[in-house]
Amino acid sequence: VKARLEKDLSIAQAVMEVAPEREDSYIWLGRRYGYLARWSEAIDVFTRGLEKFPDSYKLLRYRGRHLARYREIDRAIADYKRAAELVADKQDSYEPDGILNARHEYLGSYRSNIHYYLGQTSFSAGDYEATLRGMERASAEPLVQHDDRLVATSYWRYLALRKLGRHDEARTLIRKVPQGLELVEN
Repeated sequence: VKARLEKDLSIAQAVMEVAPEREDSYIWLGRRYGYLARWSEAIDVFTRGLEKFPDSYKLLRYRGRHLARYREIDRAIADYKRAAELVADKQDSYEPDGILNARHEYLGSYRSNIHYYLGQTSFSAGDYEATLRGMERASAEPLVQHDDRLVATSYWRYLALRKLGRHDEARTLIRKVPQGLELVEN
Protein backbone atom coordinates (compact mmCIF):
# COMPACT_ATOMS: atom_id res chain seq x y z
CA VAL A 1 0.00 0.00 0.00
CA LYS A 2 2.79 2.39 0.90
CA ALA A 3 4.49 1.79 -2.45
CA ARG A 4 1.24 2.65 -4.27
CA LEU A 5 0.76 5.78 -2.16
CA GLU A 6 4.36 6.83 -2.84
CA LYS A 7 3.79 6.33 -6.57
CA ASP A 8 0.60 8.43 -6.38
CA LEU A 9 2.62 11.13 -4.62
CA SER A 10 5.24 11.06 -7.39
CA ILE A 11 2.50 11.49 -9.99
CA ALA A 12 0.98 14.41 -8.04
CA GLN A 13 4.42 16.04 -7.81
CA ALA A 14 4.87 15.67 -11.57
CA VAL A 15 1.43 17.16 -12.21
CA MET A 16 2.32 20.12 -9.98
CA GLU A 17 5.46 20.72 -12.01
CA VAL A 18 3.55 20.93 -15.29
CA ALA A 19 0.33 22.54 -14.01
CA PRO A 20 1.05 24.82 -11.01
CA GLU A 21 -1.72 27.17 -12.16
CA ARG A 22 -4.45 24.58 -11.43
CA GLU A 23 -6.25 24.41 -8.10
CA ASP A 24 -6.50 20.62 -8.44
CA SER A 25 -2.71 20.32 -8.56
CA TYR A 26 -2.50 21.71 -5.02
CA ILE A 27 -5.47 19.68 -3.84
CA TRP A 28 -4.09 16.35 -5.01
CA LEU A 29 -0.48 16.97 -4.05
CA GLY A 30 -1.57 17.94 -0.54
CA ARG A 31 -3.91 15.00 -0.25
CA ARG A 32 -1.22 12.59 -1.44
CA TYR A 33 1.12 13.86 1.28
CA GLY A 34 -1.72 13.45 3.75
CA TYR A 35 -2.37 9.83 2.81
CA LEU A 36 1.25 9.17 3.81
CA ALA A 37 0.70 11.00 7.14
CA ARG A 38 3.03 13.76 5.99
CA TRP A 39 0.66 16.36 7.36
CA SER A 40 3.01 19.32 7.69
CA GLU A 41 3.96 18.96 4.02
CA ALA A 42 0.29 18.67 3.10
CA ILE A 43 -0.52 21.83 5.07
CA ASP A 44 2.30 23.67 3.29
CA VAL A 45 0.95 22.64 -0.12
CA PHE A 46 -2.61 23.70 0.73
CA THR A 47 -1.30 27.01 2.10
CA ARG A 48 0.63 27.67 -1.12
CA GLY A 49 -2.52 26.81 -3.05
CA LEU A 50 -4.55 29.26 -0.96
CA GLU A 51 -2.06 31.99 -1.82
CA LYS A 52 -3.05 31.48 -5.47
CA PHE A 53 -6.72 30.62 -4.83
CA PRO A 54 -7.68 32.50 -1.63
CA ASP A 55 -11.41 31.76 -2.06
CA SER A 56 -11.06 28.03 -2.58
CA TYR A 57 -13.43 26.24 -0.24
CA LYS A 58 -11.85 22.99 -1.39
CA LEU A 59 -8.33 23.97 -0.34
CA LEU A 60 -9.66 25.34 2.95
CA ARG A 61 -11.55 22.08 3.58
CA TYR A 62 -8.44 19.98 3.01
CA ARG A 63 -6.09 22.25 4.91
CA GLY A 64 -8.58 22.29 7.79
CA ARG A 65 -8.59 18.50 7.88
CA HIS A 66 -4.82 18.30 7.96
CA LEU A 67 -4.54 21.08 10.55
CA ALA A 68 -6.93 19.06 12.74
CA ARG A 69 -4.76 15.97 12.29
CA TYR A 70 -1.78 18.10 13.25
CA ARG A 71 -3.75 19.20 16.36
CA GLU A 72 -4.01 22.85 15.29
CA ILE A 73 -7.67 22.85 16.21
CA ASP A 74 -8.37 26.60 16.22
CA ARG A 75 -6.78 27.09 12.80
CA ALA A 76 -8.68 24.07 11.46
CA ILE A 77 -12.00 25.43 12.72
CA ALA A 78 -11.24 28.83 11.15
CA ASP A 79 -10.56 27.13 7.79
CA TYR A 80 -13.78 25.11 7.98
CA LYS A 81 -15.85 28.16 8.90
CA ARG A 82 -14.42 30.13 5.99
CA ALA A 83 -14.97 27.16 3.65
CA ALA A 84 -18.59 26.89 4.84
CA GLU A 85 -19.14 30.58 4.02
CA LEU A 86 -17.61 30.17 0.57
CA VAL A 87 -19.51 27.00 -0.34
CA ALA A 88 -22.88 28.25 0.93
CA ASP A 89 -23.97 29.69 -2.41
CA LYS A 90 -22.33 27.04 -4.62
CA GLN A 91 -24.00 24.00 -6.07
CA ASP A 92 -22.80 21.03 -4.06
CA SER A 93 -20.81 18.28 -5.73
CA TYR A 94 -19.37 14.93 -4.79
CA GLU A 95 -15.90 15.00 -3.33
CA PRO A 96 -13.61 12.58 -5.14
CA ASP A 97 -11.90 10.02 -2.93
CA GLY A 98 -8.21 9.42 -3.30
CA ILE A 99 -8.54 5.93 -1.85
CA LEU A 100 -11.60 4.23 -3.28
CA ASN A 101 -14.04 2.20 -1.23
CA ALA A 102 -15.13 -1.32 -2.16
CA ARG A 103 -17.91 -0.02 -4.43
CA HIS A 104 -15.84 2.69 -6.10
CA GLU A 105 -18.53 5.20 -5.11
CA TYR A 106 -18.10 8.71 -3.78
CA LEU A 107 -19.99 8.99 -0.51
CA GLY A 108 -19.16 12.54 0.53
CA SER A 109 -19.94 15.93 -0.92
CA TYR A 110 -17.92 19.08 -0.39
CA ARG A 111 -20.63 20.89 1.52
CA SER A 112 -21.47 17.90 3.68
CA ASN A 113 -17.83 17.14 4.45
CA ILE A 114 -17.04 20.74 5.35
CA HIS A 115 -19.86 20.76 7.92
CA TYR A 116 -19.04 17.23 9.11
CA TYR A 117 -15.39 18.02 9.77
CA LEU A 118 -16.25 21.39 11.30
CA GLY A 119 -18.53 19.54 13.71
CA GLN A 120 -16.00 16.81 14.40
CA THR A 121 -13.18 19.28 15.00
CA SER A 122 -15.44 21.41 17.21
CA PHE A 123 -15.80 18.33 19.41
CA SER A 124 -12.03 18.40 19.93
CA ALA A 125 -12.34 22.02 21.05
CA GLY A 126 -15.11 21.13 23.52
CA ASP A 127 -17.79 23.00 21.55
CA TYR A 128 -20.44 20.29 21.58
CA GLU A 129 -23.24 22.56 20.38
CA ALA A 130 -21.15 23.28 17.26
CA THR A 131 -20.64 19.54 16.87
CA LEU A 132 -24.41 19.06 16.84
CA ARG A 133 -24.92 21.88 14.33
CA GLY A 134 -22.19 20.53 12.06
CA MET A 135 -23.58 17.01 12.07
CA GLU A 136 -27.13 18.19 11.46
CA ARG A 137 -25.96 20.30 8.51
CA ALA A 138 -23.80 17.48 7.16
CA SER A 139 -26.63 14.96 7.27
CA ALA A 140 -29.13 17.34 5.64
CA GLU A 141 -27.24 17.72 2.36
CA PRO A 142 -29.13 16.06 -0.51
CA LEU A 143 -26.12 14.32 -2.09
CA VAL A 144 -25.31 12.33 1.03
CA GLN A 145 -28.58 10.70 1.96
CA HIS A 146 -27.17 7.23 2.64
CA ASP A 147 -26.57 4.91 5.55
CA ASP A 148 -22.87 5.68 5.92
CA ARG A 149 -23.55 9.37 6.53
CA LEU A 150 -26.36 8.49 8.97
CA VAL A 151 -24.00 6.31 11.01
CA ALA A 152 -21.14 8.82 11.04
CA THR A 153 -23.26 11.85 11.97
CA SER A 154 -25.30 9.90 14.53
CA TYR A 155 -22.10 8.80 16.23
CA TRP A 156 -20.82 12.36 16.68
CA ARG A 157 -24.23 13.68 17.64
CA TYR A 158 -24.51 10.93 20.28
CA LEU A 159 -21.12 11.83 21.76
CA ALA A 160 -21.94 15.55 21.81
CA LEU A 161 -25.32 14.97 23.45
CA ARG A 162 -23.66 12.84 26.12
CA LYS A 163 -21.04 15.53 26.77
CA LEU A 164 -23.85 18.08 27.10
CA GLY A 165 -25.59 15.86 29.66
CA ARG A 166 -28.54 15.26 27.34
CA HIS A 167 -28.49 11.51 27.92
CA ASP A 168 -32.13 10.80 27.09
CA GLU A 169 -31.77 12.56 23.71
CA ALA A 170 -28.61 10.58 23.04
CA ARG A 171 -30.32 7.27 23.76
CA THR A 172 -33.34 8.26 21.64
CA LEU A 173 -31.05 9.21 18.75
CA ILE A 174 -29.30 5.84 18.80
CA ARG A 175 -32.57 3.93 19.03
CA LYS A 176 -33.72 5.64 15.82
CA VAL A 177 -30.77 4.24 13.84
CA PRO A 178 -32.28 1.28 12.00
CA GLN A 179 -30.85 -2.24 12.01
CA GLY A 180 -29.61 -3.86 8.83
CA LEU A 181 -28.01 -0.79 7.30
CA GLU A 182 -26.18 -1.11 4.02
CA LEU A 183 -22.77 0.30 4.87
CA VAL A 184 -19.86 0.80 2.53
CA GLU A 185 -17.25 2.53 4.70
CA ASN A 186 -18.57 2.98 8.24
